[in-house]
Amino acid sequence: MFGIIVVLLYNYLIFSYQIVWNKKLKNSEQKLDISTDIGLSLIVPFRNEEENLPNLISDLKLQKANNFEVIFIDDHSLDKSFFLCNSLINKDKRLSVTELPKGRIGKKQAIAFGVEKSKYNYIVTTDADCRVGQNWISSYQNCFATKDFDFIIAPVLMQANSLFERLQSLEFLSLIASGGAAALKKKPIMCNGANLGFKKELYLENSHIQNQKFASGDDMMLMLAAKRANKKIAFCVNEEIIVKTKAQPNLRSFFSQRLRWVSKAKYYSDFDVIYSGFLVLFLNIFILFSFVLGFFYQTSWILCLVLFVLKSIPDFLFLKSVSQWFNKKVNPLHFVLIQMIYPFYVVISAYGVFFKPKWKARKI
Repeated sequence: MFGIIVVLLYNYLIFSYQIVWNKKLKNSEQKLDISTDIGLSLIVPFRNEEENLPNLISDLKLQKANNFEVIFIDDHSLDKSFFLCNSLINKDKRLSVTELPKGRIGKKQAIAFGVEKSKYNYIVTTDADCRVGQNWISSYQNCFATKDFDFIIAPVLMQANSLFERLQSLEFLSLIASGGAAALKKKPIMCNGANLGFKKELYLENSHIQNQKFASGDDMMLMLAAKRANKKIAFCVNEEIIVKTKAQPNLRSFFSQRLRWVSKAKYYSDFDVIYSGFLVLFLNIFILFSFVLGFFYQTSWILCLVLFVLKSIPDFLFLKSVSQWFNKKVNPLHFVLIQMIYPFYVVISAYGVFFKPKWKARKI
């Protein structure tokens, strides 16, 4: 009975996401005003990114925006990333690279150092393994100028080739869609530092975030600080503001990333984040428990099937609606496969709360 109540609450949440997405976003795409020209500082922290830096730097050199700077911060790379980055910048005055001073390590400290060095009042962050379009920075300038937002959440999509990567891409799209819809409801629950914007003053008002004793997490902590202070938080999306990133190459790196994300959950005190997180966790626990119990009591498999179907229908409808906006297609077979794997994945990932997160395989 309790499992049915949980799945109904979950369905209500997902249907509310779909409604707000369709009403406030799908039919009112934000238009890009290339003439907008506010000053913007882009901060890119990196560590051991020889393989990815050339692509990102190439994309940034093609930006059509004016009045911006790009600050690369090297977090003590062990490879030749710093020298490669410096050579690829090649006298482009809009781009610069600097090393994180000794005694300061980790992604949070790298971003904090970048903010200290920035000369503009609007900050954007991304990761070294991302790709961006020619009007990406212009899109942020437009979003900031439109309604003077304090904090901007923007979508990240995964590039995919193999089946494993396609499954990741679909699962990640569901996260982006849910996070975007929650933000549109004025109840943001997630964001991604790979595509994020904020006012410098907001960051400086919450500078204590950089001193927290866990790796990364600066994106979520800053978003929640903005939410508590009733700042203007927006989910901005048009075709130009989307950032693309790589999927994880194997299961080990995939779970390492997810455990790192989940490990920060114990530090969250926001009701919307906790409510949605526990709703997803409990529902998947009930599905998994009823499945295992079915080996002893076959009637439990009926409950498992009921919960699975009741969860899957709103998930599919919501994901299909969102995927159309992003010009993607939801493969039904891939969707069913993810739904079957998801309860195991969620329960295993939940153990991440007992781990200390790391960035780039190094204790921070």
